[in-house]
Amino acid sequence: MLQLTSATPQVQCQETLQAPTDPAKDLAVPQNSNLSTVEDTYLIRAGDTVDVSVERRPEFNWRGSVNSDGTISGLPYIKKEIRALCRTVSAVAIEIATAYGEFIKGPNITVRVVERSREPAILLGAIRTPQRFEVQRDVRLIELLFISGGVTDRASGDIQVFSPVPTFCNDAGTPSDQATREPEAPLRVIKIMDLMGGASDANPIIRAGDVVTVMAAEPVYVTGGVASPQGINFRDQMMLSHAIATAGGLTSNARSSEIRIYRSRGAETDGSVIRADYDAIRKHKRPDIPLKPYDIIEVPQSAGGPDRRDWQLATQDIVTEQRKADTLPIRVLN
Repeated sequence: MLQLTSATPQVQCQETLQAPTDPAKDLAVPQNSNLSTVEDTYLIRAGDTVDVSVERRPEFNWRGSVNSDGTISGLPYIKKEIRALCRTVSAVAIEIATAYGEFIKGPNITVRVVERSREPAILLGAIRTPQRFEVQRDVRLIELLFISGGVTDRASGDIQVFSPVPTFCNDAGTPSDQATREPEAPLRVIKIMDLMGGASDANPIIRAGDVVTVMAAEPVYVTGGVASPQGINFRDQMMLSHAIATAGGLTSNARSSEIRIYRSRGAETDGSVIRADYDAIRKHKRPDIPLKPYDIIEVPQSAGGPDRRDWQLATQDIVTEQRKADTLPIRVLN
C-alpha cells in the first residue's frame, strides 16, 4: 500500500518496495492526495488490463488495456496519454493523480492490474515440442527449452528471439525511464553453445509476445551410390568426405572418381557443377572439397547396380514441418 498525504510520500506496502526518496521532485503530486496501489513490484506490460478507480468519484473510473505502445489512453476528462509500460502501478497512479488534480482536490486513486497480458510467447523451429506459452511470471529461455524437450538434431546452433514490441525494461526488472534510452533491438540471435555454457546474456527473460525460433540447419543432399542417400544438416567447414561418411559411405558399384557437386549461385537458377575425384581425395593426392548449404552431391553408379536416386528424390529426405502459430498447443506458466 503506497499512500501519499502530501508532496512527501509515506510508503506502506505488503511487499518489500524501494520507493523513490521524493517523487514530488519529478511529478507534481497534488496536495492532500492519497494513492492506494497493489502489486507494486510488477512492471506493467502492453496488453495488461488496468483498473483505475477514484474514490467517491465513479465518473472518473476507467478500465481498459494498455496500448501496444505502452500507454493508457481514454481516461475520462484526460486528453493526454499516460505512460504505463514497464512502470509500477504506484508510478502510474502518481501521474494519474497529477492529471486529475486539475479537476479534483486531493484525489484518492487506486490503480490495479486486474489481468496480465494473455498474448503468448511462441517457441518453434528445431525443437521437440513446438508450443505457445501464456507467461504469467518471469521465465528464461533455458526453462522454455527444457519444458519443450530440448532441441532436435536439426538445430543449427542459433536461436532467434524476436520481441515485436520493445519493452524498455532490463532483465533485472528495473524500469528504464530515461528519455535518452535507445530501444532494444527487436531481434536477438543467441548461440546454443553460449546458453549451455552459462553465459548470462545468452539466457534472457522471455516475455509475452516474444517469438523464439530454434533455427534449423540448412541441408546438404547426398544421392546416388551411397549406403543411405539423404539430406544431412550442414555444419560449418563441412567437407565432401564428411558428407559421404554421414550418408553411410560409398556402395560397391559407386563410380567414386566421377562425383558431381551441384551448387546454386544465389538467386540464379543455373548453378555450377564441381567434379570431384574421391579416390584421389582419399589418397591425399587432391584436397578435400568444402561444401556449402544446399549443395547436391551425386555419386554415379555402374550399370547393373541398384537404381540411382536422383537429387529431386534426395531432397525429400528432409521435411520441415511448418506449423501455424495458432495451431500450436498452449501451456500456462504461472
